[in-house]
Amino acid sequence: MTLAWEGIEVFAITAGEAFCLNTADGTIVWHNKLPGWGTGFASILVPGGEAISEVIMAAAHRREEEQASSGTSPAT
Repeated sequence: MTLAWEGIEVFAITAGEAFCLNTADGTIVWHNKLPGWGTGFASILVPGGEAISEVIMAAAHRREEEQASSGTSPAT
């Protein structure tokens, strides 16, 4: 699954289908079955958006920095 987010919308591609979801209530804003595109690797680029993996890595890095500055050891 590939994810990206911009503002209040999350964009996802999985199993050969693309979705746009509203993060406030989880409703599907739009859906496209992407006929003929298959189910291989996909990338999502959203103007002003960020890839979810980058957000997760940044959050993990911030937690590590906070733990290091407070003298606590990271959770395992």
